[in-house]
Amino acid sequence: MKTKIIILIYATLLFSCKQNKQEQIVNELLNVDKEFSALSVEKGKNHAFLTYMHKDVTILENKSMPIEGKETVAKMYENEPDSDYTLKWKPLRATAAASGDLGYTYGMWMYSTSDTSLLGTYITIWKKNEQGAWKFILDTGNVGLGKDEEKEKEQF
Repeated sequence: MKTKIIILIYATLLFSCKQNKQEQIVNELLNVDKEFSALSVEKGKNHAFLTYMHKDVTILENKSMPIEGKETVAKMYENEPDSDYTLKWKPLRATAAASGDLGYTYGMWMYSTSDTSLLGTYITIWKKNEQGAWKFILDTGNVGLGKDEEKEKEQF
Protein backbone atom coordinates (compact mmCIF):
# COMPACT_ATOMS: atom_id res chain seq x y z
CA MET A 1 0.00 0.00 0.00
CA LYS A 2 2.81 2.43 0.89
CA THR A 3 4.49 1.75 -2.46
CA LYS A 4 1.31 2.67 -4.37
CA ILE A 5 0.97 5.93 -2.43
CA ILE A 6 4.62 6.82 -3.07
CA ILE A 7 4.21 6.09 -6.79
CA LEU A 8 1.04 8.20 -6.91
CA ILE A 9 2.76 11.12 -5.16
CA TYR A 10 5.78 10.84 -7.48
CA ALA A 11 3.54 10.75 -10.57
CA THR A 12 1.59 13.79 -9.35
CA LEU A 13 4.80 15.75 -8.72
CA LEU A 14 6.21 14.76 -12.10
CA PHE A 15 3.03 15.87 -13.89
CA SER A 16 3.04 19.15 -11.97
CA CYS A 17 6.68 19.83 -12.93
CA LYS A 18 5.95 19.10 -16.60
CA GLN A 19 2.94 21.40 -16.54
CA ASN A 20 4.98 24.22 -14.93
CA LYS A 21 7.74 23.77 -17.53
CA GLN A 22 5.16 23.93 -20.34
CA GLU A 23 3.69 27.15 -18.90
CA GLN A 24 7.19 28.62 -18.64
CA ILE A 25 7.89 27.87 -22.32
CA VAL A 26 4.54 29.36 -23.40
CA ASN A 27 5.31 32.53 -21.42
CA GLU A 28 8.78 32.66 -23.02
CA LEU A 29 7.20 32.53 -26.48
CA LEU A 30 4.68 35.26 -25.64
CA ASN A 31 7.47 37.48 -24.31
CA VAL A 32 9.70 36.88 -27.33
CA ASP A 33 6.82 37.78 -29.66
CA LYS A 34 6.13 40.98 -27.67
CA GLU A 35 9.83 41.93 -27.80
CA PHE A 36 9.80 41.23 -31.55
CA SER A 37 6.86 43.66 -32.01
CA ALA A 38 8.52 46.31 -29.83
CA LEU A 39 11.67 46.12 -31.97
CA SER A 40 9.55 46.50 -35.11
CA VAL A 41 8.09 49.73 -33.72
CA GLU A 42 11.48 50.99 -32.53
CA LYS A 43 13.75 50.09 -35.48
CA GLY A 44 11.41 49.07 -38.30
CA LYS A 45 9.84 45.85 -39.49
CA ASN A 46 12.76 44.75 -41.66
CA HIS A 47 15.28 45.10 -38.83
CA ALA A 48 13.01 43.27 -36.40
CA PHE A 49 12.23 40.44 -38.80
CA LEU A 50 15.89 39.88 -39.66
CA THR A 51 16.79 39.92 -35.95
CA TYR A 52 14.21 37.30 -34.94
CA MET A 53 14.31 35.22 -38.12
CA HIS A 54 15.62 31.64 -38.18
CA LYS A 55 18.16 30.98 -40.95
CA ASP A 56 15.77 28.40 -42.47
CA VAL A 57 12.74 30.70 -42.37
CA THR A 58 9.73 30.54 -44.68
CA ILE A 59 7.54 33.61 -45.17
CA LEU A 60 4.06 33.18 -46.62
CA GLU A 61 2.64 36.34 -48.20
CA ASN A 62 -0.49 37.05 -50.21
CA LYS A 63 -0.27 36.36 -53.94
CA SER A 64 3.27 35.04 -53.64
CA MET A 65 5.08 31.74 -53.60
CA PRO A 66 6.72 30.97 -50.24
CA ILE A 67 9.87 32.98 -49.60
CA GLU A 68 12.49 30.65 -48.17
CA GLY A 69 15.75 31.34 -46.32
CA LYS A 70 16.99 34.32 -44.35
CA GLU A 71 19.42 35.36 -47.12
CA THR A 72 16.59 35.53 -49.66
CA VAL A 73 14.44 37.61 -47.32
CA ALA A 74 17.35 39.95 -46.53
CA LYS A 75 17.89 40.60 -50.25
CA MET A 76 14.18 41.26 -50.71
CA TYR A 77 14.22 43.78 -47.82
CA GLU A 78 17.07 45.75 -49.43
CA ASN A 79 14.55 47.10 -51.95
CA GLU A 80 11.70 47.48 -49.47
CA PRO A 81 12.04 50.55 -47.21
CA ASP A 82 10.12 50.41 -43.96
CA SER A 83 10.53 53.96 -42.69
CA ASP A 84 7.16 55.26 -43.88
CA TYR A 85 4.99 52.88 -41.84
CA THR A 86 4.79 51.09 -38.50
CA LEU A 87 3.98 47.41 -38.08
CA LYS A 88 3.16 46.17 -34.62
CA TRP A 89 1.33 43.16 -33.26
CA LYS A 90 -0.06 41.67 -30.11
CA PRO A 91 0.15 37.94 -29.41
CA LEU A 92 -3.07 36.46 -28.04
CA ARG A 93 -2.01 32.86 -27.47
CA ALA A 94 1.02 30.59 -27.59
CA THR A 95 1.51 26.85 -27.57
CA ALA A 96 4.73 24.88 -27.28
CA ALA A 97 5.78 21.32 -28.02
CA ALA A 98 6.61 19.13 -25.03
CA SER A 99 10.22 19.05 -26.29
CA GLY A 100 10.49 22.79 -25.57
CA ASP A 101 12.13 23.67 -28.88
CA LEU A 102 9.14 24.40 -31.12
CA GLY A 103 5.99 26.44 -30.66
CA TYR A 104 3.72 29.04 -32.15
CA THR A 105 2.11 32.35 -31.32
CA TYR A 106 -0.88 33.98 -32.93
CA GLY A 107 -2.60 37.29 -32.54
CA MET A 108 -3.50 40.59 -34.18
CA TRP A 109 -1.32 43.01 -36.11
CA MET A 110 -1.70 46.68 -37.09
CA TYR A 111 -0.02 48.39 -40.04
CA SER A 112 -0.09 52.21 -39.74
CA THR A 113 0.92 55.11 -41.94
CA SER A 114 0.31 58.81 -41.35
CA ASP A 115 -3.16 58.58 -42.88
CA THR A 116 -4.39 55.00 -42.55
CA SER A 117 -4.22 51.80 -40.58
CA LEU A 118 -5.01 48.19 -41.35
CA LEU A 119 -5.61 45.31 -38.97
CA GLY A 120 -5.22 41.59 -39.40
CA THR A 121 -4.31 38.35 -37.73
CA TYR A 122 -1.09 36.33 -37.85
CA ILE A 123 0.52 33.10 -36.82
CA THR A 124 4.24 32.72 -36.20
CA ILE A 125 5.93 29.37 -35.73
CA TRP A 126 9.02 29.50 -33.52
CA LYS A 127 11.99 27.16 -33.28
CA LYS A 128 15.03 27.33 -31.04
CA ASN A 129 18.24 27.81 -32.99
CA GLU A 130 21.60 26.15 -32.30
CA GLN A 131 22.31 28.69 -29.54
CA GLY A 132 18.97 28.00 -27.83
CA ALA A 133 17.35 31.31 -28.82
CA TRP A 134 13.79 31.44 -30.15
CA LYS A 135 13.73 32.41 -33.83
CA PHE A 136 10.71 32.30 -36.08
CA ILE A 137 10.77 29.63 -38.75
CA LEU A 138 7.44 30.45 -40.44
CA ASP A 139 5.33 33.59 -40.49
CA THR A 140 2.07 34.43 -42.18
CA GLY A 141 -1.02 36.53 -41.66
CA ASN A 142 -4.12 37.94 -43.28
CA VAL A 143 -5.79 41.33 -43.58
CA GLY A 144 -9.02 42.34 -41.90
CA LEU A 145 -10.91 41.49 -38.77
CA GLY A 146 -14.47 42.16 -39.90
CA LYS A 147 -17.26 43.89 -38.03
CA ASP A 148 -15.33 44.61 -34.80
CA GLU A 149 -12.30 46.11 -36.52
CA GLU A 150 -12.77 49.66 -35.15
CA LYS A 151 -13.14 48.28 -31.62
CA GLU A 152 -10.02 46.16 -32.08
CA LYS A 153 -7.95 49.20 -33.17
CA GLU A 154 -8.47 50.64 -29.68
CA GLN A 155 -6.46 47.74 -28.22
CA PHE A 156 -3.32 49.02 -29.93
